Amino acid sequence: MNDYSEHIKLPKGFFAKNLQNYQDWRFTWFREAINRAVDTGATQIDFKVSKNQKYTQLTVKDNGAGLNLSQIRSTLLCLNNMSGLLLFAHSRYFIHTRNLLISGSAYAYRIEPADDYYQGFKLTIQINPPARLAHFQRCCRILVAHFNSSMTVTLNGKVLNTFQNDYDHTVDIKLGQLLFSYETNNSNLFLWVRFNGLLLFRYYLETASRIGLDGVLDLNEQSYHQLKANHEAFNDVAHIELNKILLQLTI
Repeated sequence: MNDYSEHIKLPKGFFAKNLQNYQDWRFTWFREAINRAVDTGATQIDFKVSKNQKYTQLTVKDNGAGLNLSQIRSTLLCLNNMSGLLLFAHSRYFIHTRNLLISGSAYAYRIEPADDYYQGFKLTIQINPPARLAHFQRCCRILVAHFNSSMTVTLNGKVLNTFQNDYDHTVDIKLGQLLFSYETNNSNLFLWVRFNGLLLFRYYLETASRIGLDGVLDLNEQSYHQLKANHEAFNDVAHIELNKILLQLTI
C-alpha cells in the first residue's frame, strides 16, 4: 500500500464552531469512543488524559476487532458523522488500527501502513490550547457510572465502576423503561437517557411540584429514532410525551 495524503477544504473555524452543537463535546467524545468499542466487540477500553504546556492529550484504545479503511472513512474521516466532526475539530489526531496508521490536523490527514499490527482501535487527539483535565475526567466518570455493560473501562490506569441499579422504582413507559427515585429536597426532574446501555445525554425538567425525580430512561428502538441528529435531545413529539409522563409521576 502506497502512502498518500487527502484534504478536505472547508471554511476556517468550521469544525470548532460545530462543537457548540453538543451539550458538552467532551462527554460526546467519550460516548462515541465507548460506542465504537461496543460495536467492534471489545471487552476492555482504556482512556488516558494528560496535559503539557502545548496541549491536552486524550487517548483511547480498545481490544475489539478494529476498523478497516472503508469503516474509518464512513465513521471518522467524513463530515456526515459526529465522530468525524469531533475528530477534525482538534489540533492533531492519530489513529492506529489493524495495519493502518492515520495522522491528521483538522481536515488534512495522511494514511500509511503500520509497522506493527494492532488488533483493536487506538485514537489520540491533541487539543491546543491546553484544557483543564478535571472536566475531561469528570465527563468520563459520569458516562461510565451510567454505562450498563460488563465491559472493563479504565481511566489513567484505574478501573471505573459501571452502572449499579440502586433506584427505587421501575416503570415501563411508551419511550422505554424508566428507573427512578423520588427526591424530596428539590422539585426538579433529572434523567440520564440511554440506549442499549450507553449513556446519551441528561434530560432536565423544572417543575412546580413539591418533589423531584432522579433516574435513568432506557430508550426502546422506536423512541431512539425520535432523537435529534446529534443524539442529545428528543424531537418535539417525544419531548412532549416524556414531559407529560414525568409530571404525572410527580403529582
